Amino acid sequence: MNKTAEEINETIDNMSKFQKCQMYGAAKYAYKLQNEENKVRELFSDDIIENILKINDDYFVVEHKWKNQRNKPTWFSIVANDKRISGEAFNSLDYALLAVVNHMRTGDFGAVYWAAKLMVKEEK
Repeated sequence: MNKTAEEINETIDNMSKFQKCQMYGAAKYAYKLQNEENKVRELFSDDIIENILKINDDYFVVEHKWKNQRNKPTWFSIVANDKRISGEAFNSLDYALLAVVNHMRTGDFGAVYWAAKLMVKEEK
C-alpha cells in the first residue's frame, strides 16, 4: 500500500505534537546512526561487512564475511575511538563484546581469552 505525498502530509497533520516530536527524534537518531555506520564502513573499505553494532559513542563491533569463501563463519572486529583495531579478530559476538568491555577498562585485549575460558562449560 503506497501512500501519496498528500496522504502522508495529511497523516502528519493529524498527529499530536507529542507524536510529531517522537517521529522527529526517531528520524534524527536514525540519521545520526547511519552517518556513524558509514564512517565505520569507510575504515573497512576492502572487507565485506555484514552488520555493525553500536555499543556506545566510542565503540562499535563489526561483523564481517569472508571474501570468496561462503562456507567460513563470520568474524568480528572492534572499532574504538574512530580507529580500526587491527590484529584483533574474534570468532563470536560474545568474544567481541568481552573484548569491548576489556578494552574499555584496560585499553588491552589480554583478558578476553581468560574471561571466555571461565565462561565455557567444561565437558566431562
